[in-house]
Amino acid sequence: LARAEVSDDAHYNYEQAPREMVQRARELASICQDFGVELPKAALQFSLRHPAVVNVTVGASSSSQMVSNAERMGQDIPEALWEALTERGLLS
Repeated sequence: LARAEVSDDAHYNYEQAPREMVQRARELASICQDFGVELPKAALQFSLRHPAVVNVTVGASSSSQMVSNAERMGQDIPEALWEALTERGLLS
């Protein structure tokens, strides 16, 4: 679901994602795009925003995916994006 563009056949838990979940992911992706951020980048960095989290371990199925994940973790995300997601009720 954490894609720049969420497709109709997105999966969650190895099954077709429920329609409501796909719609929410699309809404998240759209707001991220408004701030010049791709949803996968925001998804990877979200957990690190909590002060109790000191590490995020991300799996990968290829070396290129690992490189991509590392690049996404190193890029800045504007604080205004997180504020906008909270204001729209997509984060609490």
